[in-house]
Amino acid sequence: GIACSTRATIRDNKILNCAGLGILLFHGHSVLENCEISSCASFGVYASNSTSIITDNYIHHNGGGISIYQFPSELINNVITCNYGYGIYLNDIYPNLNIINSTIAVIPINRTNSSIVIMTKYCSVSDNVFMIFSAYLVQQ
Repeated sequence: GIACSTRATIRDNKILNCAGLGILLFHGHSVLENCEISSCASFGVYASNSTSIITDNYIHHNGGGISIYQFPSELINNVITCNYGYGIYLNDIYPNLNIINSTIAVIPINRTNSSIVIMTKYCSVSDNVFMIFSAYLVQQ
């Protein structure tokens, strides 16, 4: 995957088949825009101690979609779908985080995954679509 520890812009990339995280953003201000992140063993995007703008990305078929720990970020116009853990996991964010106009969908493979988990008081969620896919195997 890609790790960024300072001010960075990651734009128009495909990040595929990573053994761990797809993208790690930490200690800085980063922009992640118009990327496809798929088939990573862990989260597609993990942001820690980073003020990030994550916009217009397609994040799918990873261990989890996006995890954000501390520091405010904006998630705008993303499609986060078919990840095997959480779609979005937010923990200990301050002063605020905005999730706007995104599609977040999960495959309910167990009782621990969900579209979005918010473990903070400072979050604005508006104009999003949340979906849960279910599939049943019928044997004859």
